[in-house]
Amino acid sequence: MTTSQIKSAMKQVSELADKCYAAYGIEGKATFKLVISGNGSLKKAKQVGDFEGTPTGICLDKAMKVASFPKSKKKATKVSYPMVLQ
Repeated sequence: MTTSQIKSAMKQVSELADKCYAAYGIEGKATFKLVISGNGSLKKAKQVGDFEGTPTGICLDKAMKVASFPKSKKKATKVSYPMVLQ
């Protein structure tokens, strides 16, 4: 899975993250440690950073659920994806 494929797959998530920022108005950075299944579904998303346990963080977790990635020959792909809200 290429960087451009990941960025493309995260486009809708980023748009929803902007709505989280609009709703709560708190700046900061979150990094998502993702595990993507070979079929392109999101197997796991662990958030670390400024928004853990906050309403903004909960909003970001919900946004992450819309992520859909291209299929891969690998059983699973691990990715660290940063998000900056400002």
